[in-house]
Amino acid sequence: MKRGLKNRLSSLYQSGELAIRSPIESHCNEAQSKNCLLPFKSSEDSTPYGKCCYRECEYPLHYYHGNLELKSLLECCGADLQVLTKDRSLKNLHPREAFFFDLESTGLSAGAGTWAFLIGLGWIEQDQFHIRQYFLRNPGEEKAMLYHMAEKLKQKPSIITFNGKLFDLPLIHSRQILSGLPLSTPSMHLDLLQCARTLWKRRLPSRSLNAIENNILGLRRENDIQGAEMPNIYFDFIRNGKTDLLPGVLHHNSLDILSMVTLFARLSASTRGNIINHPAEEFSLASIYYSNGEERKGLSIFQTLAASRYEPFNGEAALIAALHYKRKGNWAEAISSWHRALETTPTAPHALLELAKYYEHTEKNFAKALELTMNLVNIFKCKENCNYQAQKNYQLRPLALEHRVKRLKRRMASAPGMEDTNATTKLTDSKTD
Repeated sequence: MKRGLKNRLSSLYQSGELAIRSPIESHCNEAQSKNCLLPFKSSEDSTPYGKCCYRECEYPLHYYHGNLELKSLLECCGADLQVLTKDRSLKNLHPREAFFFDLESTGLSAGAGTWAFLIGLGWIEQDQFHIRQYFLRNPGEEKAMLYHMAEKLKQKPSIITFNGKLFDLPLIHSRQILSGLPLSTPSMHLDLLQCARTLWKRRLPSRSLNAIENNILGLRRENDIQGAEMPNIYFDFIRNGKTDLLPGVLHHNSLDILSMVTLFARLSASTRGNIINHPAEEFSLASIYYSNGEERKGLSIFQTLAASRYEPFNGEAALIAALHYKRKGNWAEAISSWHRALETTPTAPHALLELAKYYEHTEKNFAKALELTMNLVNIFKCKENCNYQAQKNYQLRPLALEHRVKRLKRRMASAPGMEDTNATTKLTDSKTD
């Protein structure tokens, strides 16, 4: 059996169907001997674990990336984004004391088989924004690169990432563990993807960095290398020494870091109320404030939105405001808000239901409550999506509405002088339908 397999492999090698490849390390070392190894200016530093390679560039703070200048970051602080992250530790985060962190890898998994071949760090220093990009020239330099990067990260207490909590930092940790190095554990970690998902979930179908750039930051990349292409470009460099696409890889990483800077500034401006230019964003911000205990601030935004012409957010905002007033016992404002919701959507089931409950239990106006309930019954008879809406609230299910009609009829019959001929006629007609 063994001899047969050996002979078969030998014949495949002789025919050329299988080729004996040199180790990746030997290809890299051969390529490194060429002067044109890296088509960009780079520096080389020594560490206790060998040499590592990195590239640095600077941008003035008045540089525009999309529709914002980099210096807009100086007006921000971590406390602006606490409401989006629910992370109280971020109140001490300041952009001048943080690294923007982004990497390019050989895969989408943070497992042991994935390398981080490019690690980008961005930070403010005096009146410039600096970017340093560590590039893994060959796998043998990984430990030196990780060590040098970790020493740099120690200079500031915070990092800012985009999806870094789920991918970038776990990948770095797995590589540090495999290399026998201590883990980089910043005191504060702000993940901008978490903030973007919270604020723009109603506005953007996708909260990818590219989608945010196009729709929020006013930026469209031209001739950019896609992230899915990165592993093949890097492996082509490692195996064959091809370097023509490497500048595009570094440029892509630089744009990612710059976009994180202006994204941070944009998110901070939104939470401060300086930039709100879309009703979906306004609604999300109001919901965030309201659910985080800042009811007055959230309610103020809901009221403004309820009085606007932006559907369906105005109707939803009116319903939330009405529920708030109902809980506080402010029936005048609650009724006004329910009617405002009905002005937006005349058949709004939740507004009709709440008004029916108010007239039955508070005003004891059973005829009016029955009229509103019958409106609900007729709505759900006609609307194709009635089953979906009814399942949202058990009180809107057919059996619940039928029970409410019967109860109101009994209460009307037991209260002399409260009968409403028209409402009774409608009830009789509905039974014959």
